Amino acid sequence: MVRVTRTITVAAVMLGLVWMAGCGGGGGDTSIAAPTGLAVLNTTSGTVTIGWVDQATNETGYEVQRRDPGGSWATLNNLAAGSQQYIDGAVFPATTYEYRVRAFAGTDASAWTGPVPGTTNPGESDTPNPPTSLNVVSTTSTTITLGWTDQSQIETGYEVQRKTATTSFAKVGEAAANATQYTDSGLTEGTPYEYRVRALGSVNNSAWSSSVIASPGGNGGIGSVHGRVVSLVGIVPLVGAQVTLGGVYMTTTGSDGTYVLNNIPAAHYTLTATATGYVQSTSNVEVKDGQNNIPDVLLASQGTGPPPPPIW
Repeated sequence: MVRVTRTITVAAVMLGLVWMAGCGGGGGDTSIAAPTGLAVLNTTSGTVTIGWVDQATNETGYEVQRRDPGGSWATLNNLAAGSQQYIDGAVFPATTYEYRVRAFAGTDASAWTGPVPGTTNPGESDTPNPPTSLNVVSTTSTTITLGWTDQSQIETGYEVQRKTATTSFAKVGEAAANATQYTDSGLTEGTPYEYRVRALGSVNNSAWSSSVIASPGGNGGIGSVHGRVVSLVGIVPLVGAQVTLGGVYMTTTGSDGTYVLNNIPAAHYTLTATATGYVQSTSNVEVKDGQNNIPDVLLASQGTGPPPPPIW
């Protein structure tokens, strides 16, 4: 009986060791790389957008979990392999949530990345939320087309104001509710104009957006834009950074941090670069007929200060 008991005990120990090795002690499967750089990219009164860097090469998907105030972790969604962003639309205004993400392959999973907190904006009552991300979509010799992100659900329209070096801000036109673009015409080529936009409400108007400067121009033709996105500290190429030209033309950087945008009408544009864990950078560029080589876009790591100012 002693011999049998000893055999069962050794077998039980061995099974326990095998189980612990398979589970990784609760830390995740080390053969699946965990995502990095989890951060909150944007919030509204009704959404929280999170992003991360995909570090795995063998994952079949990503699991996103959220913890409500005073609650437990719960799975929001399972995303496809290669995913690097998720928008949570089931949130309440002025509420802080926590998020974490992990990669998985079948029944195996990486360690969790996070948590990170995300606080939604206050809800709208009688004052609409202001528009964000005001940018220059395109220009011609006499026009400038602006674009922005609609952040309100109660606006009745949008007011666009303009100023020059010798004038103050004055209204130049309005756009309908839910509009995200406006074209200002009758302008002088080569003259810098500064714009700002606000949402109009039935009771109150929103605060003004940040301003943007553009000059009418464009000598005709089609160009390509070539450049690189790197970190401000160390000048390290950033892989998977999103580059947007004029809020319309988009691409992501490759393994060496470079990007190419083809078939771009010659004009002045706002170039925006974003990467998970870094501060967004915005600059103004002129696209001419043929190949246009853009200086490196430098992104500051979040928490290290703002990126360099836009350069004309």
